[in-house]
Order: sequence, then structure tokens, then C-alpha cells
Amino acid sequence: MMIRTYPFHSPTVFHDFPFLSIGKHNPHIDITACAKGFEEQYATAESHINTVLKNRDQHSFLIMSGTFIDHLRTKNPKQITAIKKALDTGHISLLGTPYHHSIASLFSTDLFIKQVGLHLKIVKDVFDYTPTIFYNTNSIYSDRLARVYKKLGFKVALVPSSEWHLGGRTTTQPFYAKDNNIQLLIHDDQGQCVEGSDSVEDFHKAAASESYLVPYPIYHNEHLLSKITNGNKLVESLKLKILSLEKAASEIQNSSLFTELSSFTALEHFEKIADVNDLSSYDYYINMMNILSDFELRYKL
Repeated sequence: MMIRTYPFHSPTVFHDFPFLSIGKHNPHIDITACAKGFEEQYATAESHINTVLKNRDQHSFLIMSGTFIDHLRTKNPKQITAIKKALDTGHISLLGTPYHHSIASLFSTDLFIKQVGLHLKIVKDVFDYTPTIFYNTNSIYSDRLARVYKKLGFKVALVPSSEWHLGGRTTTQPFYAKDNNIQLLIHDDQGQCVEGSDSVEDFHKAAASESYLVPYPIYHNEHLLSKITNGNKLVESLKLKILSLEKAASEIQNSSLFTELSSFTALEHFEKIADVNDLSSYDYYINMMNILSDFELRYKL
């Protein structure tokens, strides 16, 4: 059975935040720009979602970030209702994923867990649905993350196909994670999963006979993620700042701070900063650091 994945995300846009704005209680997130960005992408997204909902002959996976769902429930309540009906009939699955399309799983397990918890909540609130299959941003996966997925209640995870880790084995067989705690569904960078069961239900019941061992993170779009993980000094500086604020927030046990802080871990922010060919990447980094400094002062961290 061929399963197609359809990812949808609405990026968070921050205000321009010069140094002199620090400490003046100006808003960080540009709500107007976020809404405009969603509107610009929704015409295409709406068409793709409607196509998926109408195609009952093929099971599809919808992957919607929390920010996308939040905009969608305001923009088109009728489509929310249609998705709920399709979930009830079982010809689509809505996957768990980080709320902000975050890469926190690469450097902060706590922020990653917070992200997933926020996503599970909005999916339950909006669709009355609890995902059992998980998709991490850009399919980031490792043995360590499989244990986190299990802890969060997921039974299956979508993971990248890697010839090295497959070792000549086929992607159509079910695999299990290193500790035999969840099943793994291999999918390619074109968003297609190929597996040997006749239905998703059969896949859940299938007994995996071999493990897919991944000691270090693998992911799709290696060109992009490698720019973020290869020691870029601006990226590393941003990570360290986020981690220091995370530690301070945990010490005062203020969970609401984690919610806002997690928005800074979205892939799009790191992508812009890591683009060495973009002359504005340093300006974007400074803007992010100014906002984080204001965040630190605002909450007395």
C-alpha cells in the first residue's frame, strides 16, 4: 500500500526588534504578518486538503503544525468539519508533530516534549482526535527520539529511508525501534510511504521482525539540516541562548514561558540564520537575539 503524506505549516513571523525596543514591552510576534502569510499559502493548501478528503481510495497522512491548525479553524471552519468526518471514516490519519515545526528535538528534549504536548492539545480541541503516528520536523529521527515518542504515547513513527541503516533491506517491511518500543514506517523525501500491508490497521497489527538502528540523528533535506547542524556559529549562539532561557524558566517552574519560548525553535528561524548566502542572515540573527533578550527581561529570568 502506498501512503502519501501532506505537510502543512504556517510560519511564525516576528516583528523587527531593534536594540532600543528591548525592555519596552513591545510584542514579539507580528500577528498581522502571520495571518497574511497563512492567507498567501492557503489557496494552494485548501486545494490539496480537499483533494485528499475526496480521495477515499487511498489512505493519506495529514501533517499540520499547530500554527497552521490555529489559523485554519478561524479561516475555514467547514474544512475543519470535513477533516473530522474523514478522520471518523478512517481514510486519513492526522499525525502528531511539533507545534511550531520545530527542530528542538536536536538540542532540547524538554522543549521538544512541550511542543508535541501543545500539538496534541490543539488536535484534541479542534478535531477531537488523538494521533498515534508521529512525524518529526523534516523526519528527524534517532534511537533516542524513539524512546521519547513512546513516552508521549505514539505507536508508530515516520522515519527517513537511509540505505546505510537499511543495509540492503526493503522499505516495505515493518521495522521496530532499537528498544522494540514503537514501530517505524519508512518514507522517502517525496512524502511517500511504501509498506506491505493492505491497510494502516494491518500495519499496526503487523509484527516487525527487524530493528532499524539509528544511533545518530538522520533526516530528510540533508542540505538544509546540515547547514544548521554543522557548527554554524550564529546557529549555535541562538541555541545556547534558548537553552539558557529554558533552564531559567524551568527553575521558576513557569510552564507558560515554555510555550512562548518554544516558538523560537521553529525550523524557519534557523534556516534563515544558517543561510550564508543571504546577506540578511546576520540581521535576522540580531533581531532574534534582541527578542530573546527582551523575553529574558520581561519575565525576569
